[in-house]
Amino acid sequence: MVEVLLLCQALIAGCYCVSVFRRSGRDIFQHIYWLLAGYLGVYLIPLWSGREWIRERYTFSTVILVYALPVMGLTLILLGYRFAVRRFARAAPRRSERVIRAGAMARYGAFLCVLGVLGEAFVMRLAGGAATYYSAARTTGAPEGTTAYIYDLRWLWTPGLAIMIGALVSFRKRSYFLTAGFFCILAFSYNLAVGQRSGVWIYSLLGLALYQVWRRKRASFTLVAGVGLAALALLGFVGLTRGDFHIGSDFESVHNLLAEPLSEVAQDVLLMTVQDTDASKRNSGAYVPGPDVRLYVDFLWLFPTTVNYDYGVFYAQFLVGWIPKALWPDRPDFRLEKKQEVLAELGTCHICSPSPTILGMYWMNGGLVGVCVLCLFTGAFFGLFDAYGRAGGFRSPVATAVYLSIIGMAAKTPITVGPLGDFPFWGPFTVLPLLGLAMFRSRGRRRHRKDVEQTTISVRRGLASHSYPDQVAANGD
Repeated sequence: MVEVLLLCQALIAGCYCVSVFRRSGRDIFQHIYWLLAGYLGVYLIPLWSGREWIRERYTFSTVILVYALPVMGLTLILLGYRFAVRRFARAAPRRSERVIRAGAMARYGAFLCVLGVLGEAFVMRLAGGAATYYSAARTTGAPEGTTAYIYDLRWLWTPGLAIMIGALVSFRKRSYFLTAGFFCILAFSYNLAVGQRSGVWIYSLLGLALYQVWRRKRASFTLVAGVGLAALALLGFVGLTRGDFHIGSDFESVHNLLAEPLSEVAQDVLLMTVQDTDASKRNSGAYVPGPDVRLYVDFLWLFPTTVNYDYGVFYAQFLVGWIPKALWPDRPDFRLEKKQEVLAELGTCHICSPSPTILGMYWMNGGLVGVCVLCLFTGAFFGLFDAYGRAGGFRSPVATAVYLSIIGMAAKTPITVGPLGDFPFWGPFTVLPLLGLAMFRSRGRRRHRKDVEQTTISVRRGLASHSYPDQVAANGD
């Protein structure tokens, strides 16, 4: 039974990827690819490898739920995605065809990147300088006196680069291309230096998108495969050695890893993204699932027999979480009660590390009802952005900027608390910057005639030079 359910996951995801590849005109940047890859990386490979371990420790009903829930969740995510792509197939082109002042749009994207750099420098200063800020792996966290909104300003690099790449679709100017390339390399290097795996993946994809836009042709399969393999190896390497990335480190983990035979190093770094390598070597070689997957299983066992469902209280924190504690010192935290209940039983929880993964989080919110509602939302969320990609991705400045603004987020979503739970991240650092694009619409033919003509001609050329099928927008997925 367990093996059949795991096979269903692989078949559903594989068949849908083939369908998307055909209907999107072979677009490799569709977010659904990375969402499915991350989903299988959490709920297929580790659950397959750890099935004997899970069977030994949990009741039959819990085991069946552990393996059946991912199949149901995957089906619902794809239903939500399919609905959103079709629903926005007509709305996205109308917004994408708006004439935009591409030069001003590119400068706005560069401004967001600069703001991200300044924000990181400001937080570093509040922490006591670089020596203090980087005295621990992945920095010392948000220093006292700041809010999460200030601390996370560096993530403005992502929409900033997406907007600059979008502008380059119709505003082909070498200085803007070099500026976008500089910020892309800077963001990639910085995230690699601090051991931030999600950042390494995000800026690898954005660099590939920048190359494709500048060359005005699709990246070859060889290039995509090469970049993907290199990024996967880097992700694994950072995951295994991220504790060494700080000032004063002796890089013990790096030395230990490189001391192993080359074949074992390659295997460890490539498999790190889908399994906990250290855990897999315990119990005399018997595979033990990583902490995130173990917490997912524990959540299915814990709720509601031992602890009641959360019933969405976790998301009520968004009503007050945006208010800085400096203005409201006694600001309540609605999540603490459930946190204490879970901590008392498991020793960890949903707002600690590790994560219960999206299905564990959704189950905590309301059992099967929570899984159904939030999985549909998850699929629809990424379907909205893919609709822009199919309507005008790499042909329209606005569509390209919207399409690329959350790139990389889909791959890490299954291991987090879901897109709704991550609203404090993508709300202020993705949606708000994109709303700022409204400032650069051309309002008068006389005043902006040159930009209008240049944008219109370039977009038409872009449409002619790409092989996206004309029926994609009408047929959806």
